[in-house]
Amino acid sequence: MNNKATPAEAAIQSVIDKRYGPYLSWHPVSEPMIWQWVEAFDDRNPMYSDAAFARTAGFPDIVSPAAMVQSWCLPSIARKYPNGSSDERPYDVLDIASRYGFSGNVAVSYDQQFPHPVSLGDVLHYFVKPIHVTPQKTTRLGTGHFITCLEEYRNQDDVIVYESRTTYFNFKGELESDTEQGDRKPLTMLRPPEEYETEVEWRDKGSDIDVDANLGELHIPITSTRIAVCALASRDWMPMHHSRESAMDQGQPDIFMNILTTGGFVGRFLTDWAGAGSTIKNVKFGLGVPNYPGDHMVLSGKVADLQQDGKEQLIVVEYEGRNAIGPHVTGSATVVQRK
Repeated sequence: MNNKATPAEAAIQSVIDKRYGPYLSWHPVSEPMIWQWVEAFDDRNPMYSDAAFARTAGFPDIVSPAAMVQSWCLPSIARKYPNGSSDERPYDVLDIASRYGFSGNVAVSYDQQFPHPVSLGDVLHYFVKPIHVTPQKTTRLGTGHFITCLEEYRNQDDVIVYESRTTYFNFKGELESDTEQGDRKPLTMLRPPEEYETEVEWRDKGSDIDVDANLGELHIPITSTRIAVCALASRDWMPMHHSRESAMDQGQPDIFMNILTTGGFVGRFLTDWAGAGSTIKNVKFGLGVPNYPGDHMVLSGKVADLQQDGKEQLIVVEYEGRNAIGPHVTGSATVVQRK
């Protein structure tokens, strides 16, 4: 068996464990940006809007939704970071893979930790460190390498507020559109009419909190407006989330939901169910088929375990979000309830 690394793998290995950064945020954590997020996701957890309520839960002020943390440090529309940021590209490792012909890129899985809340006035920065690359592998997408990066976000006091081990697949090949996208033809598929009155809604709020308890179902109509508004609220300017032409250039039949929107709705689903004042300790998820306009995603799940940590109850849940094509997101999370 030949275990010799390919040229691409050797080049990627050369930057494994190299720490890139810091990359600074343009502005401190602010109430207007939190407001834009909660409006886009219709997330009414009072932790994000009511300072008095947040203080009763032990926080100094309103907090930022957990899934929003990356949005605070995204670059400008021109892809620039503030002065003082590193000049190196944070995901240089993915650029290296592209230079060797593995230009296709999809995020595969996330293992996110939220050890400290992000509050009003915090000023964040982040670092990226590639930590693992696999030998060349072949999947339905094509042939390529799985690359895992450690993303670390810190506040002005150098306290870690977020860590994620994110795995990407850089590959050569094209999407199997007819199978995985439900026979959607980019040139013939009509975009469905917008139904603005159709809101995200709970059809079932689930049962009492106990092991194997049902989390209920949160139904999310997927419209082009919702995809674009949530992408912009999360400060993701990538054109495939609002421009059909750009999405088609990527081999997609239409615009599709961005990852931060998926995380935002997962966060809303979990804290809505757990109740006002609940927060998220960690989230793991893998991504499946895209969410396109005209589809409908249903988030559901169950309680896998209950733990007690002082006055905090830790609820371990398993969840998934499915659309007409199949599973869009599957994973597990730990939600914190304060007594």
